[in-house]
Order: sequence, then structure tokens, then C-alpha cells
Amino acid sequence: MSQQVVEDLALFFDFENIAISLRKQNGQNPDFKKIIAWFSQYGRIAVARAYGDWAVHHKFMFPLRENKFEPVFVPTITNHYNGSTIIKNAVDMKIAVEATAVLYTRPHITTYGLLTGDKDYLPLIEHMRNLGKKVIAVAVEENTASSLREAVDLFVPYREVVAEFSEQPPAPVFKLLLQAIHQLGSVDI
Repeated sequence: MSQQVVEDLALFFDFENIAISLRKQNGQNPDFKKIIAWFSQYGRIAVARAYGDWAVHHKFMFPLRENKFEPVFVPTITNHYNGSTIIKNAVDMKIAVEATAVLYTRPHITTYGLLTGDKDYLPLIEHMRNLGKKVIAVAVEENTASSLREAVDLFVPYREVVAEFSEQPPAPVFKLLLQAIHQLGSVDI
């Protein structure tokens, strides 16, 4: 009897990159449950972190945690320079630093999932692949740099991820009630 080897996977989620792209496209928010389900087909999720300014996006913290993501706080900084306002955060840098740390402290992780369409991750992707790691990117297709698509082992548009894991409609309440009654009837008291 052969044992199937389960690969370990690490997910790094640039929350604002995906969320802002989805809202611009169709007014939706990311579906954390479907994201986790989709990535789970590639292995056991050992690390799942979502990066963003949770002071701004606080309503997503509980749903993220409920779906096995660890929210990592990266503050947004607003600067005023020569009459213009510049809004910036360091999510890209934070993900690059933490993903690199995972590369060296958890060498058993073989696959890295990046939820972003940002080409700023190209040096990180190149480094991961040079170390023999598989890199999968999921992003809103229309807002994804073509260079990022070409750099990863697998690029999957976000809409395909959620379409693949669309939930079945719940069974009618009456049918569930009948099933419960039937089960209770077969129990000896």
C-alpha cells in the first residue's frame, strides 16, 4: 500500500490589491472560503496570511480568521507633497520579507500561493523558483501585470477560482427536517 505525500503550501494574500480590483470590476469582495478551498487542492495549507490595513478594513478580520487566514496589519500612510496626496503602504515589502523568512525557516513548504496581480513581486517569485519552489498566482485578470503571469508556474484568474468552488444551493428546510425525523426514528431509546 503506497502512501500519498501531501505537499505543504504557503499563501500570501495582498488583500487590498485583490479587494480593490474586485470592487472596481464588479463591486464584490474576496471570497475567502473559496480561495482556501481552491488552494487546498494543491496541498496542506501550512501558512495563510492576509496583509492589509485592518484599521481601514476591520470588517474583514473575522471572516479572514474564520477561513484560516492570519490577518497581518500593515498601516497605510498618507503623505502630502507639493499639493498632492500620496497614499502608500508597505504590503509588498512585508510579504516579500515574510515569504523569504518562510522559505528558509520552513523548507518543507514546496508551493507558494500569491494572491496579487502586482509586478513588484517579480524578484520574490524569481527567488522562490530559484530555490525549487512552485509559485501559483491568483489575481483579478484585468488588473494583473503580464510579467507576473509569465513569471509564475501557474496563473489562475480569480473568477475561475470562485467559479470552480461555487457552492450548491442548500437543501430545502423541509427535506432536512424529514431526514432528521427519519434518523431519530431509527434510534433505540
